[in-house]
Amino acid sequence: MKIKSFLVGRRRGIPVGPLICKKDGGTLYTGHATDLFKAAKIAASLSIDSVLAELYEKCPHLHFVTKRSFENLSFHALRHTYATNLVDFCYKHGYDPWQYVPEQMGHEDKATTKEYVLFDGKLHRREKIRQSLNDDFNDD
Repeated sequence: MKIKSFLVGRRRGIPVGPLICKKDGGTLYTGHATDLFKAAKIAASLSIDSVLAELYEKCPHLHFVTKRSFENLSFHALRHTYATNLVDFCYKHGYDPWQYVPEQMGHEDKATTKEYVLFDGKLHRREKIRQSLNDDFNDD
């Protein structure tokens, strides 16, 4: 809801450009997201033990992030997760992942998108897609 409020509110008056930007619409410095992620991870690390314990207590049969994996998280790992979820979103909502994912992620190489489409096919057992990608790969 806050993102929508931002888009129809303050962001509406900013020139076309990146969603995450300076107040004037200009781009942020290259490492901004990484630095912000690191700061958030440091803040979250203060309570990670209790958060993980609470999650495990509520649903011990589910797999949760371990403290070690949390400590090893990087901003780039979030990009991988987002791209993987984007492919699933595309199939669930009738979008073409070969067009939508590169637009959202900035992929210039089709092989990068193919990695996510193939992973999604394995993850969600999308047999027709997996077979098609394997056929394409064998034809190359």
